[in-house]
This record gives sequence, C-alpha cells and structure tokens, in this order.
Amino acid sequence: MLKLLNRLLRLAILCGIVAAVVYFSSAAFAARWKTFVVSQLAERGVILDFRRLTLDPFRGLVARDVQVFNDPQRDQLIATLDRINLDFDVGRLLHGEVKVETLTLAHASVALPVDPEQPDLAVVSISDLNARIYIVDDRLDVRQAEGVLEGVRLSVTGTLVLPEKSNDPAKMEKAKENAAKRLAFIRKHRHHVQTGLQWMQRFSFAQMPMISLEVNGAADKPEELNARLTLRANGLSYNEYTCREIEALGRYE
Repeated sequence: MLKLLNRLLRLAILCGIVAAVVYFSSAAFAARWKTFVVSQLAERGVILDFRRLTLDPFRGLVARDVQVFNDPQRDQLIATLDRINLDFDVGRLLHGEVKVETLTLAHASVALPVDPEQPDLAVVSISDLNARIYIVDDRLDVRQAEGVLEGVRLSVTGTLVLPEKSNDPAKMEKAKENAAKRLAFIRKHRHHVQTGLQWMQRFSFAQMPMISLEVNGAADKPEELNARLTLRANGLSYNEYTCREIEALGRYE
C-alpha cells in the first residue's frame, strides 16, 4: 500500500512539473506575462520589447528577439539581442507580481545601430556576449560583460543611473530633452567606435586584441559620463613593422 502511495505521489509531482513546463512554454503564458515584464522594467527606466517569452528549465525566464529603446515611445532603437535571461523571484511571479532583478546574457548576439533612428543603415555587432546586469533600485550594475566586437575582445564594467520615471508634465518634458541628448551622444560615439574599428583592421595581431572599458554615470546626463579604457595587444604587425606588445590607456570625461 505504501509503495502504491509513493508511486502515485511521484506520478502526481511529475504530472505537475510537466503541466507547469507546458504552460510556461505556451503562448498563453507569453501573452499574459510579457506585458507585466515590459511595463515593470519601463517603470525602472529600462525600455525594451521582445517577440517571445518562455521559461527554460535551465536558463529560467528567457526573452527572445529583444529590442532596447532610447525613448518611451520606442522610436529610437539602440540595441537588438537574440535573447536575455531574466532572473526573478518565482514566488512573486506565481502570485502575479513580476520584479526582474537581473539580466543575464549567455553567448548572445547584439546589434548596435550607429543611428538609432535609422537602424538599417549601419550596425556595430557584438558576438558571444556573456554578461550579468543587476537592476538595483534606480541603477544598472554591469558585472564583467564580455564579448567580441568586430574582431576585438571587449570587457565592460560599470554603473549607470537610470532615468527617473514620473507623470509630472515638467519632468516628462525634461525626460524628452534628456532622451534627445542621449540620441546625439549615441550617434556621435558609435560613429567614432565604427571608425576606430575600421582603423584597427589595417593591423594584424598574433592574438585577438583586448579592450577593457569601465563606464560610470547617469543615463540622463551622457555629457557627464566617466569612462576608462585600456587597449592591450600582442604581436601587432603593420607592413614590415612589428610590435611584440602594446598597451594604451585612455580616459573620457
């Protein structure tokens, strides 16, 4: 009798797990929770949208075909990603409360339009991106994001204070002005990045060069961002000239 009860209990648990997996992979789950996730992130200053939301048994909640925007109206696309893993409190989710605490990228592909208002013209691409980004109160903490940027190994860390969410007309108008500043900043510096990458293609390297970048500041004040950059390369060659090792340090204020 006890053996039978144990088998029935195990069968019930297994059926429950299977039913949960089926539900979390269904269109009904995606339609119900996508709105919650997008709106909850928007309230915290992260404006994005995605095509599909699923629950992976190994990766957790996964948003696929993600678009990240500069403005609440979603007119200015600043990045597209094939997927983002969203870490959340399962207990809150089951009670209808969604609070995403961490964004995780594992071997992700990212496209960064040089001009967010014309994303099809030119794109800076990052492949094999691994990152863990914590959403803490009003800021994003980037913990060792690493990927390959057009043949250069890129490592990024830093903290970015997110824009304040408000329904006050004066603050909303100020937010539009800040979004316009960010747009101009993104256009200018992504063009510089694209130009720098094209310049580096004139050289050959024995090993993939490495750029380490630390960025700190507020998203609404791009002109006040602080950044430190380190470029390291081994076996650099240009025509008949060779260099065994090179290191360049830069600072942006």
